[in-house]
Amino acid sequence: QLKSELQQINAQLQELAEQEKPLNQKRQNCQELQAQIRYLESSQTQQEQEIKEIEEKLDLLLTQRGAKCPLCETEVGTEGLKSIETNYTAAKEKKSDAIKSNQVEIAQKKTDLKSLADEISRLETRLDQDKTSTQSKTGSLNQQIVEAEEADNQLKEARKGLAEIEERLARK
Repeated sequence: QLKSELQQINAQLQELAEQEKPLNQKRQNCQELQAQIRYLESSQTQQEQEIKEIEEKLDLLLTQRGAKCPLCETEVGTEGLKSIETNYTAAKEKKSDAIKSNQVEIAQKKTDLKSLADEISRLETRLDQDKTSTQSKTGSLNQQIVEAEEADNQLKEARKGLAEIEERLARK
């Protein structure tokens, strides 16, 4: 009976090991989310730097008089300055919109990450408790099996001694 219980507990341990597979997948998903967040934050920093560069170019362009085209060396007129300013302003707005979108995505991913991390923590705690309990039962059953086998051996020895005594009595 004890050996049968031990087999059942070993089956439970295998089942717990199987339950660990989805937990490992969740851990991997968590790492991937962290990597995505780092990438988005890096991208946002880069876009902020690009906006700063555009602002510097705009300031430089608007404060200089008689600006010349760096390619053809001709003077850029008022219309050309307006066109360049419009292009830079549009690029700046586009990057600002991208930053806002990035911030929303980062916030969502951080929320998802927290939720996933909480779930992982909860599952790990429960799994560890189940493993500890099952391993404790395994140890207890193994000890009971050893004690039962020792008692069986003692019983066999006692029966053997009893048989010898009965045989001597029968001879007398």
